[in-house]
Amino acid sequence: MVHPITFALSFRVPLVRYEEFRPHIKEKTVMAARLSDEQIRVRRKSLLGWQLVGGRVKRIQKEYVLGNFLQALRFVNKVGRLAEAAAHHPDITIRYNRVTLGLFTHDEGGITDADFNLAAKIESLTPRPQTRRSVERQR
Repeated sequence: MVHPITFALSFRVPLVRYEEFRPHIKEKTVMAARLSDEQIRVRRKSLLGWQLVGGRVKRIQKEYVLGNFLQALRFVNKVGRLAEAAAHHPDITIRYNRVTLGLFTHDEGGITDADFNLAAKIESLTPRPQTRRSVERQR
């Protein structure tokens, strides 16, 4: 029997060091004003699956379900690169193959354009679900 610690250490997951992000930063930090409830409702229509949560301080949130734990870690690393490039960082929770991302602008105490912009970039990372037709074409 393999000891659980040995088993966990035997995986080689590429971790990203903070220094690797810095050369990729292209956007400057620009503070945006907090959006109104109506502006949030309109902007949220363009993001599939993102929910509005929270009481006094609202945020947008989405849960992604990936194939396994390692795929979840790879996805989070990709999100981390986007977040660092945008100088805007989501709250991230990983539960095995489920990754929950929450976005709000701490300095503004609510949701801003920066949250929706990062959410849209994160959406570009996620593969679209395959249809039966696309699976048949691959054969």
